[in-house]
Amino acid sequence: MNTTTKNCPNCHNNFILKRLNQKYCSDACRIQKNNERSRAFRELTKNTNYILAKNRQILSELEAEQLTEIELKIKGFKFGYVTNFISKPKSTEFICYDYGYRMIENRKGRVIEIFKL
Repeated sequence: MNTTTKNCPNCHNNFILKRLNQKYCSDACRIQKNNERSRAFRELTKNTNYILAKNRQILSELEAEQLTEIELKIKGFKFGYVTNFISKPKSTEFICYDYGYRMIENRKGRVIEIFKL
């Protein structure tokens, strides 16, 4: 009879293996651990989607304007959250759903130009 024991990654109790590939001491521990993993992923996805939607709203309100990076941050825009980007020889366009922005140089210096796709 096999008396190999293992530590459950959920409740941290030792248990005797019924199968060689068994990870958890019971179905309840397995389900609880999977639910925790799923919950963490859902929370991350929800927060990311919230930031993307807020960025899109800010860009839609400022369409066809030119602002500095600081002015855009003051409005609540979070750089680094984009749905896509297009790399061009002289600049990169950052896309957030159906709006985008790119860095350009003009008389004032370096500004961000906002556009709709």
